[in-house]
Amino acid sequence: MRDEKVEVINIKNVLEIIFKNILVILLITVIFASISLIVSKIFLHKEYRSSVSLYVMNNKVTQNTGEILSSDISASQMLVDTYAVILSDNLVMEDISNSLIKKYGADKLSKIFPIVEKDGGYAIPSSAISSCISMGSVNETEVLRVIATTRDPQVSVDICLAMIDVAPKVLSDVMGVAYVNPIGYPELMGGSSSPNVLKNVILGGGFGFILSVALVLLLDFLNNTVTDGESLVNKFGVPVLGEIPVYDISGNNETAEREVNANA
Repeated sequence: MRDEKVEVINIKNVLEIIFKNILVILLITVIFASISLIVSKIFLHKEYRSSVSLYVMNNKVTQNTGEILSSDISASQMLVDTYAVILSDNLVMEDISNSLIKKYGADKLSKIFPIVEKDGGYAIPSSAISSCISMGSVNETEVLRVIATTRDPQVSVDICLAMIDVAPKVLSDVMGVAYVNPIGYPELMGGSSSPNVLKNVILGGGFGFILSVALVLLLDFLNNTVTDGESLVNKFGVPVLGEIPVYDISGNNETAEREVNANA
């Protein structure tokens, strides 16, 4: 019971310290949230995401019946991840790079991608294109989703379009895929996908709040000023036999305090 009492007293002291410095804590929290807002709005580049889904069938329909076997569908579902790896190859990325260079030119794309000289012309490094593309199956089906994310919304759409052009031939040559059909047309996903300003502001404010609370608790812990008998016992473990009250008789606190100290 005694340990529980001490723990409750400590928690109470911590809460008192926090509420005593609540204005400082709130000020630091607002400052960090404001910094996060400014950084997100001014210094972080907006990125735009576009996606397209590809329906990929592994084998040709049975020529005799004209039907797609269930085994073909199951094989296609299991091979979607393999398709994604194949389409991430450098040769595919080079084809997409050539398509973008041909449409936009190196000068405009230099604001989005690093541009290198290659074979007397310009190209986007395969790693730069690959870093903008993510692929995966949709709900474990034979549908492959391709997502492109760049600083330019139209470039993101064009990367998806280039993938639609390249994917059928590559998958047919490597895997013997019967056909690759796009489902719909590449579109932007509701404006910019990043930065998430609200999320950054919340994280910044939360970090500022935690930092400010830790700071005021640390400063209070390092403060050895004794304000009353209880704080003397808590800080130094010195027993208090009695306390001499100080009364302000003349209205001058300083004079009354000197008289009490002199009598002591």
